[in-house]
Amino acid sequence: MRRRTEKSLIAFGLLAACACMGLQGCITVGTGFGGGNPPRRSNEGMSFTVSSHELSSRLRGSPPFVESRLPDTPVSIDTSTYTRIIRSSGDSVVSIFTTSRYRTGFNPLGILPVSVPLPFAFEGTALGSGFFINPAGYVVTNDHVVAEVSEIRVMCMGNDTPMKAVCVARYPAKDLAMLEVISDKKGTFPCLSLADSDKTCIGEPVVAIGNPFGLSHTATAGIISFIGRRMDQPGVSDVAFIQTDASVNPGNSGGPLINYRGEVIGVNVARVQSAEGIAFAIPSNVVKEFARRTFGK
Repeated sequence: MRRRTEKSLIAFGLLAACACMGLQGCITVGTGFGGGNPPRRSNEGMSFTVSSHELSSRLRGSPPFVESRLPDTPVSIDTSTYTRIIRSSGDSVVSIFTTSRYRTGFNPLGILPVSVPLPFAFEGTALGSGFFINPAGYVVTNDHVVAEVSEIRVMCMGNDTPMKAVCVARYPAKDLAMLEVISDKKGTFPCLSLADSDKTCIGEPVVAIGNPFGLSHTATAGIISFIGRRMDQPGVSDVAFIQTDASVNPGNSGGPLINYRGEVIGVNVARVQSAEGIAFAIPSNVVKEFARRTFGK
């Protein structure tokens, strides 16, 4: 009896201390849209913070994405090919830094029948990649990069000042999300063009650019290993992935997979943890459809 009383006193003492800590700095948990408004509506699995009509008006007549217009003529590949791709694409790729706030329970010594919710939230950070899809400042990334976060900031190459961004659309079933960068440079952002991923071939050289382990704008090279790969990705359905042996590591998620013409053919999404040289990307044609639905085009 005495031991149980002592444990109870310790437990309530710790709870009181935690409560005092919470009163000193209580933090509000985010909405899951990067500090933006909560989702207004859902459209066949997609969630929006603002309507497609409003997003379309913000484009000011520009298309939702830049579609490649390069002719289907052979392109010579030499030792300078990768250098050319990286130089022409690097400014359009962004590093993404997110902050999440979450609550947890408290059960000291395991003596309480249930965990007691703490009156404050913990804060965690994560990173990912993305790229500008049009000059108006809209960035495509993976949904899992920005899901359930309270703050999003992006950083461009050559600019050490992060810019605030908000998530305006999410498509968890395809693991895609659209961010809007809050900046006075709208209309001037360099963007990448989207290729027709149905025309890609196994063996084509590709470059993956991203923010692996926080090493911003890291480029890796490889080839397309397989097209139309089906795999079990939690929450993702009906996506025929592009497989590549270009190195993709944590933080690369959401970055572009670029072909030898400098066009985006996919969005890097995952790698096989127990293997080397096996990574996957969401085809660019899936990204095009996501962009059209986001902006109501």
